[in-house]
Amino acid sequence: MLEFTMDNNLTIIPARAGSKRVPGKNIKPLEGKPLIAWSIDAAKNTKQLKNICVATENQEIADIALLYGADIPGLRTVESATDDAPTRDAISETIAMYEQHTGKHIAWVTLLQPTSPFRKSATINLAIDSFIKSSGKTLVSVCKHGIPLHWLNTIDSKGYIQNANVSSREKHLYHYNGAIYIFSRETFDTYGDIYSPDIIPFIMDDHIESLDIDTYEDWQLASLIAYNFSAMD
Repeated sequence: MLEFTMDNNLTIIPARAGSKRVPGKNIKPLEGKPLIAWSIDAAKNTKQLKNICVATENQEIADIALLYGADIPGLRTVESATDDAPTRDAISETIAMYEQHTGKHIAWVTLLQPTSPFRKSATINLAIDSFIKSSGKTLVSVCKHGIPLHWLNTIDSKGYIQNANVSSREKHLYHYNGAIYIFSRETFDTYGDIYSPDIIPFIMDDHIESLDIDTYEDWQLASLIAYNFSAMD
């Protein structure tokens, strides 16, 4: 398998236009900077990422991405940017367009969701280092689940609370936080997805870095955090 290098790795930031919970989310200003620009800047300031693309079907998003230094090898199809379209469709189209546009062969992909604006460049560097040292073909960032399973309850047919009888008291529970995905092209071509049977976890302990903007309430929290960041600069 080819070694992970700056030249054969493609960084993809998927940014479609059709957000319903937060309209125009991907270019909505967050403390004066479009949301996608936070992830573009984070990628540009790493030591190992060079080929940085925004995958979008929308020309306005593409123009803003170009302004902040990302590449747009072509626009995604509208079909790959619907609510129901899996991210793998955008990945597949972007890899194909980038290879055709540049003549390069892509062996590795780093996927950065634009909805994780506080993920730091240093954290991306650590994730890449962890991935390179591992024997896995996919790395996914995770964070600890905030609620222990034994705290969970159900409501029975009479309307009373009942213990859910979930056992895993001794286990640490984690969930994907959507911030960082790294995977081999071989994995993607083999499984038709970014996930392989053996996924390497990259644990992110900082809950601010793990913030994933999905709802208007998430946006309000992100705005407060971004404002405080700017006030400290």
